[in-house]
Amino acid sequence: MTSFSQKVATAYFDTLLVDKNPDAVRYLTPEYYQHNPAIPNGSAGLREQFTNFFQQFPNLIVERKRVIAQGDLVAIHAHYRLNPEDRGQAVVDICRVGKHGKILEHWDSVQDVPSTPPLNDNTLF
Repeated sequence: MTSFSQKVATAYFDTLLVDKNPDAVRYLTPEYYQHNPAIPNGSAGLREQFTNFFQQFPNLIVERKRVIAQGDLVAIHAHYRLNPEDRGQAVVDICRVGKHGKILEHWDSVQDVPSTPPLNDNTLF
């Protein structure tokens, strides 16, 4: 199940966020549950929200950095920037994939890339 889940989640992520294509909702189940309080459940609301977001930020850049999968859960760590000059955010998107190959559920965690030097030599990525 792990490699199957990873394939589905990365295809969805890349289609929606890297390619900026709201048709990625085809990867979602009709009962899709969203745990980000700013995004509604279901595919219709997500399609509308991301269509508007991509129009508002046409220079959006999302770079997938790593994928961690276990069973039906997939975590995608990425760098989101609104434009090339933006420091951006480190985001972890977590998807739960059903046996039928559709995403059932989504969570995310967002951290701004700081403008001040870190207290260590590590980056967020």
